[in-house]
Formats: sequence, structure tokens, C-alpha cells
Amino acid sequence: MEGDCLLKKYNVIELTNRLNNAESLEARIRAEFMFLETKSVKVDMATNDYEIVLKENQTGKFFSDRLRQSVDDIFIFSSFPDDRNVEQFWSMIINHHIENIIMIVQKSEKTTSFCPTHEDVFKVAMLEIEMRSAEKTNDNICMLRFILHDKKSRTKHHVKIFKTNWDDSDKYPPIENICSLLDKVKIEEGRPTLMTGSKGKSFSVCGAVSLCLQSVREIERETTFSLLEYATLLKRIEDDFIKVFEDYEFCYKVMAQYLETIHTYSFIE
Repeated sequence: MEGDCLLKKYNVIELTNRLNNAESLEARIRAEFMFLETKSVKVDMATNDYEIVLKENQTGKFFSDRLRQSVDDIFIFSSFPDDRNVEQFWSMIINHHIENIIMIVQKSEKTTSFCPTHEDVFKVAMLEIEMRSAEKTNDNICMLRFILHDKKSRTKHHVKIFKTNWDDSDKYPPIENICSLLDKVKIEEGRPTLMTGSKGKSFSVCGAVSLCLQSVREIERETTFSLLEYATLLKRIEDDFIKVFEDYEFCYKVMAQYLETIHTYSFIE
């Protein structure tokens, strides 16, 4: 298939028809991934610049190679912070005005060292982080609400964490978990979101989820879109996004499950 044909945008009905055609779907996904690996065609997007986020004066050198901005309001962080970098991590949240954090965590990994427990206050340098509530929105997703008190600027910042776990033995999180995350976070458009995951897998998994989230938002707007177009942009920002064929195939599997189980067709006559 030619690049122009592969990059052609489609609407949700066309995507659904494509997903239902099992005979041609795998061949198309492979053709798109081969195109993605070449990165030889300039993609014209009527959006802001998609650049690596390098704010040395705000987040320090430690974060300059771990934080990427995938689209206007979605950031991806390569792994959870450790005890030495808790202050920098939360300062980064404030500096980038991040209101939502998506954590896709392997079950063996601890994430309690950089945030407080329920009704506790976590103090670090000029910041106080207070957990206000914790609830399970369904069997797969836990939502945590925090208030960040910046004592230096005397301001408050409200942050929500959407957290899901997955088994260490699995290469990818359960598709139904990711679909639930997309359903919860899609309404948060315009509010900067940070995605992060387990060390060594965050860019790969979160890059794929970022691609799905952007596509879901386009579906909700009832506009045309292209998974390959967004994937091409992601690869130019960070090569570890959509690193192998299975990453790209995972995106298609998530979108298929999302359209089948969550997305409603009320606007389709």
C-alpha cells in the first residue's frame, strides 16, 4: 500500500468495518507498521508543534530524558520516580499544570513512596501533598484525588490519579483495563494528563495508550482520524513509542474492544 493511502483518515464507522474484516486487517496493520518504521513521509498535522519537553530550569536534568509530550495535553513519563526525585516529580506536575495522572502499574511495583495514603499529608521541601479520597470506579480502575499545596507560591493544585494494575508475566495490560481507562479519561480533554508506567515498559505501553486516547477523543468529536498518522508523530518524538509490531497491534486490539464494549453508536443513524 502507498503511504498516502495508508495515511488516509477515516471515521468511526469506517474503522469499525475495517476491524470486522479479519481477512485484510492483519495485512493492513503490518503494512502500516512497516511504513511507521521508515518514517520517510512528512505528516501534515494542523496542530501545535510536537516536541520533546525539555524544561531544565523547572524539572532538572534527571527528567529531561524521561518526559515526553505526545500531543497538546498528554505527557508521558518513562517510569515512576524514586525516593530521591519525589520533589522534582511533583514540581513537574505543577509546572506543566497536570491535572490527571494515568498509572499503568505492574503488580510487583510499589508506588506508595511518592504519594501519601488516605487522609495523610506528604511533605517534601516546599510542597505538601494531601490525599482527599480514594475510590474504585470499577473492578479495574482506582481513582485517587490529591491536593498539592505549593508553599512557595501559596497556591493549590488538584490532581487525580487513575491507576490500574497488570500481571508481571503479561507483556501488555489487560485490554479491558485500558478500555476502562480511556472511558474515564476521555472526558478530561483540555486538562493536561501525564501517563506513566513500570520501568522499562512505560514508553512502549503508555505510547500505545496515548495513541488510543487521542483516537477515542476524535471519535467522541465525531471527526475523522488516523491511527497511523498519530503513531508517526509519536515515533518522531520518541522511538521507544510503538517500538515493535506488537505495540501497534495492541492499539488496534484496544480500539476494537473499546468500540465493541464501551463506545455507543447513538449518533449513527
